[in-house]
Amino acid sequence: GATWANLTGHAANPNNVLEEIELGRRKYDYKVRESQQWSRPIPSEFDNVWIPNWKKVILDMDTPMLGKLVIEGILVVNSTQAISLSAVYIEIKGGSMIIADLDSHGNIQGPFNGTATITVAGTNGKLAGIHGANPRENPGYTLGKEGLMMDAGMIAVTGTLIARGSPVGTSWVALGVTAQPGNASLDLAVEVAWEEGAEVVVTATDFNGHEAEVRRITGLSELPSGGTRVHLDAPLTYAHFSGVEFHGDAGRSVEMRAKVGILSRNVVFKGLGEGEERPYTEWNSAAAGAFALAGECGNGQCQNGEHSTNCPADCVGPTYEYGVSILVAGYTEEFVYCSQAEECERGFQRAFAGSVQLEDVEMRYHGQNNLRPSLRFANLPRKAAKSFVRNVAFNRGYSQVVEIDASSEVAVEWSVSFRSMLPSVRILPAARDAVVNNTLLISSIFWNTHR
Repeated sequence: GATWANLTGHAANPNNVLEEIELGRRKYDYKVRESQQWSRPIPSEFDNVWIPNWKKVILDMDTPMLGKLVIEGILVVNSTQAISLSAVYIEIKGGSMIIADLDSHGNIQGPFNGTATITVAGTNGKLAGIHGANPRENPGYTLGKEGLMMDAGMIAVTGTLIARGSPVGTSWVALGVTAQPGNASLDLAVEVAWEEGAEVVVTATDFNGHEAEVRRITGLSELPSGGTRVHLDAPLTYAHFSGVEFHGDAGRSVEMRAKVGILSRNVVFKGLGEGEERPYTEWNSAAAGAFALAGECGNGQCQNGEHSTNCPADCVGPTYEYGVSILVAGYTEEFVYCSQAEECERGFQRAFAGSVQLEDVEMRYHGQNNLRPSLRFANLPRKAAKSFVRNVAFNRGYSQVVEIDASSEVAVEWSVSFRSMLPSVRILPAARDAVVNNTLLISSIFWNTHR
């Protein structure tokens, strides 16, 4: 069963406030001045949870919406059932969070076989009652002397995060035959084994990038050509081209084909969404070419400064554009011993470096507009373990998808993104040996204009 460390009175618990007790001769002891007492042997709603470095927790039950979860030990999600973990802050501080199929010794044997949903909300009922509904108003804190910011709705990985979902094969393929408006199927150029009920997206091939369309799979059938026909839950609204055109006197051929990506995974990291399931033209009704900096509510254009709360007549999208964000980083903590007389001595130093292995997982409702991307790598030294992002679906975001800064050997491969802010992928000059390949970016829109 799940074994939570109910160590609310422990002096090493980072969720507690300590009080110094002077013992004389410059010796001091510490006791817990403020701690959150759990009402049950397992966490209750809004509780802060600490997994110390001597504990291994096997999660085999759903959690309520927690406050802060700090993982210095090991948190394992290994189940064939549906499991959900919810919190406002998750900090993997030198510990490990593993979502995969493990043997009895804790060795990874293969992908996770159940359904795991990790919800990192920008707020909860308790915080909203104190700071208001806007998640941007919730308190944050800094990590280490580098001052990395930790805010609500974030997963800070300064340890190890491994999540391996069920393989989908390839995240995206080419459309084999032009799909016409009204078609309720897509003919793919290759065979796929995507699951019924999964979301798929087909790219736009006209001048309006928002003609990309999302549907759910109702079934698959083989084509005589060797490809796959994907049956959809609703007819297409737009045409999606696939073919070869010939141009110039020499008749040079140009192959132009829409791409089809799969967005669903059985392991999901998500924020709280609001309205994003609608087509983009409904989600944000800004008219093409309307780049006014300030709008007039009721003009049919969802303009800068307007959102679904202050102008529901024009905007039906998310109010705060605040989803889940994962920070993979390195930082240093320096500890100094000080007495109440402000006499201080140098203590000790701890260095942390994060790494992620994300494979066949989904990030849904991700990124925080004006603040941070969905997945950021920062300050990772060369000696840090290599990180990779493979066959990941970034599904409906509010900011950039990936940013790599001052980090070594990060690879993003065969992934797909639907809706994000430009530039969707940023590799900054301080990045070293970063690789981004075969990654499909669909419906990337301009920051704060939503076009």
